[in-house]
Amino acid sequence: TDYLIINKPAGIPVHPTCDNNKENVLALLQTFLGIKLWVVHRLDIATSGLMVMGKNLSFCQEFQKKLEGQEITKEYHCIIEQPIATGIHTHFMGNRTRAPFPALIKQEPGTKPCSLEVISCNPISDLPPHYWKARVLLHTGKQHQIRAQFATMGRPIIGDFLYGSTQLMAHTDPGCEKISLYSTGLQLGPLEPFWELTS
Repeated sequence: TDYLIINKPAGIPVHPTCDNNKENVLALLQTFLGIKLWVVHRLDIATSGLMVMGKNLSFCQEFQKKLEGQEITKEYHCIIEQPIATGIHTHFMGNRTRAPFPALIKQEPGTKPCSLEVISCNPISDLPPHYWKARVLLHTGKQHQIRAQFATMGRPIIGDFLYGSTQLMAHTDPGCEKISLYSTGLQLGPLEPFWELTS
């Protein structure tokens, strides 16, 4: 195949950083598999779940075209303290170089619309009653988009202190950067399979 499907753990960057070019998903996979790989999309360090890695440049170019044409379906699950309304939510984000990245209710110069769709939001029975799991389809691909939009709506993701959460995730290893946001589904196009994490 032209690509690799992986389940990225939280707490590790996707690509090399300015102070560490060894401990990242790309470098570790290339070393382990002994093949050249390309990053075609990203997940935040603190986010875990489904990712695609390209095995050749032609696939990467095709994937980027699909991203730009909004032909890629991305599904996420997140845990929040209060329920959120289902439906499409649109905000406006700019091009700041450092997080946090605010999602604005009204458009301002230099900002562009970003949207997501909350498919469902249900209470979690095995966690305290004030925890809810939201299923989200991402319509656009701004950095930190789900985190920023949920924070603007007063529903920060559990463990996401950068965007206003005051709740620590359960079972979090000390020093591990991890939030309750998971990439759970990905589809490259209407005729391609839909990959989904079941746990």
